[in-house]
Amino acid sequence: MLSILLVGGAGNFRGPVVGAAVLIAISESLCFAAIPDAVAASLRLLLYGLLLVVMVHLRPQSLAGEYRVQ
Repeated sequence: MLSILLVGGAGNFRGPVVGAAVLIAISESLCFAAIPDAVAASLRLLLYGLLLVVMVHLRPQSLAGEYRVQ
């Protein structure tokens, strides 16, 4: 649940929806890949962690946050 909020954002209604869609897409894409379940579970956790680190570093306002023009 916390990962969904961090990825999508908690500032508006669409944030958790976007976060849930992204995390479910990662999980479901691993189901369709031809890799063993034990490896897929570890890979899923690795991808979630990597996504969280990238989001906090590159996009602290989250995916559904306001875009700032620099």
